[in-house]
Amino acid sequence: MCISAFPEVPWNGGLATFRPRSSSDCREPWAVVVFVLHQGGFLLSRVPRGWCTPSGHIEPGETPEEAAMRETYEESGAEIEHLKRIGDFVVTGRGRTRCAAVFVGRARCIAPLPAKSEAAEVGVFALSEVSAIYWKWDALMESMFRYAWSLAAGEPWEEGDNA
Repeated sequence: MCISAFPEVPWNGGLATFRPRSSSDCREPWAVVVFVLHQGGFLLSRVPRGWCTPSGHIEPGETPEEAAMRETYEESGAEIEHLKRIGDFVVTGRGRTRCAAVFVGRARCIAPLPAKSEAAEVGVFALSEVSAIYWKWDALMESMFRYAWSLAAGEPWEEGDNA
C-alpha cells in the first residue's frame, strides 16, 4: 500500500498526523501505540475511553519497544512477537510537538487479562469492523489501520525484526 501523505486531524486542541518511520524525526516519544494482529484481525481492548489498540505512556528508563510490549500485555494479556516500529503519531498544539512511537506486531499468545488491567475485555476484529467500534474513529485512524494492515499482511517478518 502506497500512502504519500496521511491526513491531519483535530486532536485534543491541536492537530495530529502520522509519519511513517522513513520520514519521522521523533527521537524521544512520550507514548506508544501498538497495532496487534491476531487470527486475521486487530486485537483491541475495551478500556474506559472505549475500544482501542494497546497504547500508553513510556515509563522512565523504558525503551519504546519495552513500553509497547508492556502496554500490550497490560491491556490485553497478549505477548507479542515480530514487533516493528512503523512510524510516529505526531500531535502539534499549545506551542509544542509531541509524538508517540507506533508499532505493529503479532500476538504470540493471549492470556487472561492481568489482575490490575484497565481493560474490561479484549476482542479480535476484522479491519472492516474496527470503524464501527473504535473510540475515536477519523480519517487518520482509518489510514493508520490500513497502513498497519498492509505492512503486516505484505511482509514475512524475520525473527527479531525491529527496524
